[in-house]
Amino acid sequence: MGILGLLSVFALFSCENDVKKVIALTNLQNKPTVEATQMSGFLTDNGHVTMRFSTPELKRYELSREKNIVLPKGVSLVRFTETGEVICKVTAKYAKFDDAQNRWEARDSVVAVNRKGEVLNTNLLYWDGNARRVYTDDYVRIQTPEAIINGKGLESDESFDNYEILRITNSVLYVKGH
Repeated sequence: MGILGLLSVFALFSCENDVKKVIALTNLQNKPTVEATQMSGFLTDNGHVTMRFSTPELKRYELSREKNIVLPKGVSLVRFTETGEVICKVTAKYAKFDDAQNRWEARDSVVAVNRKGEVLNTNLLYWDGNARRVYTDDYVRIQTPEAIINGKGLESDESFDNYEILRITNSVLYVKGH
């Protein structure tokens, strides 16, 4: 084998190692394609603000198998009607949007408040954008002006106006004065 052959073999192995190093270093599937900090914004529909949101950190993964947006430090959002009336407010310490399923997952200290002032507390809540419903199989606590209701599992419309606790474990009714 001549010098040219040795150089070719050396170049081949050298390139192969470099390619492996580049793939190992970049591993783009596991890295966010977009990162933002202290982000806030609005979503609009026909010129009307439908949602306001803020998050300390956003990561969007577009090259992974599961295309998603992760809000690892939480989110605060407010949904509005076309006339600007608040429909509901939601906060959570962690949230994730699954692009393929059009589904939001909120975790850790999730609080949702509807337009009637009823407060939902849970540690896990899903919003299905296709079915336009909110649900969980986790423990829930709802506080209304008249009662505190505890249970396991909840299904609701997306505005949290019409909800059903799937298995009530206990409740406390407030008795108003005469």
